[in-house]
Amino acid sequence: MLSMIMRCKVGAYDYGPWTFEEQIRMVSAPDVETAYAESFALGKAEEHSYANADNEMVFSEFVGLQDLDVLEDDTITNGAEIRSRFLLERSDASDLVRPQERLQVYL
Repeated sequence: MLSMIMRCKVGAYDYGPWTFEEQIRMVSAPDVETAYAESFALGKAEEHSYANADNEMVFSEFVGLQDLDVLEDDTITNGAEIRSRFLLERSDASDLVRPQERLQVYL
């Protein structure tokens, strides 16, 4: 199970504060390192942009992983979203994203 952080920006020169979204997802992998790599690939694949009602470009950007842990259940499919939440009006996501060695699966 992974927790990834996405940032929503409006316009090319949006300097914040931003809305952040935490997504809880599943990734199936034979080992921890593969799960870590697949988690990053999944986050990058979630990036997208679109024009809003005011014709401003809205960007959803992958910031990083908040956590990665083992969940023992073979019935959940790879990439399934478990939960997400929006974290409103933040200037920074540094306290939301952990380095690889601080993810639960490595502790």
